Amino acid sequence: MSSYQNQTFSMIKDLRADRVVADIQLDGCVIDNCTLSYYQANGSRSVVRNVKISNSQFVGCQLGPARVEDVEITKCKANDLVIAWGTVFSRVKLTGNIFPLKINTLVEFSASAQTQSLYGRSREEFYRSVDWALDLSEARLMSFDSTGIPGRLFRLDPETQGIVQRSKLDSGWEGRIPASNPWLPWIYNMLSTTDEDVVLAAPLAKPKAQRDKYIAGLQELKSLGFVGDTSS
Repeated sequence: MSSYQNQTFSMIKDLRADRVVADIQLDGCVIDNCTLSYYQANGSRSVVRNVKISNSQFVGCQLGPARVEDVEITKCKANDLVIAWGTVFSRVKLTGNIFPLKINTLVEFSASAQTQSLYGRSREEFYRSVDWALDLSEARLMSFDSTGIPGRLFRLDPETQGIVQRSKLDSGWEGRIPASNPWLPWIYNMLSTTDEDVVLAAPLAKPKAQRDKYIAGLQELKSLGFVGDTSS
């Protein structure tokens, strides 16, 4: 494994989605305005495999529909929300304070319906053969939102994270959850997709008052029977 410490990587652009990034360890590095796996009409994906990144910062980067496998990210930050556009994950572990992360099924707003469908089919096929996708159990996230990854493929901390399944939302569910519950936007968003569940991860990296609000909201959903873990 090649190791890099306290280095800056700038303006690396993977516009053809034909890279394999493997066997690399970064510590204390800055990844600045880099693009990985820009979407392609043929549905190709760059691959990131066996990579460890710690104590590093992402600045203005774009992550497209790459295949990310056997990766560890520890105590990393970003200058803004990190959006994974159509990225698929296998055995990826996040640990410590982590940047805000949003995982989309869309590969890009400008992608054609045919291209989006191609990536969508490959994503579904990929997750049928994965034992687990993302381990958030030791992560202190600024925020987390994910679509397209089945809840059963997450490893979670049952005290601060959980899963709401579509099947538990019967015709009267809205009347049983207080309007003040902070997780309602996540539930409504899941219902606007074809996903069968949504992962809720309290933003533990935020100030105490904010994270406590989300933890209390999660406990409220659990007490009402709406939240379970990956085994439920």
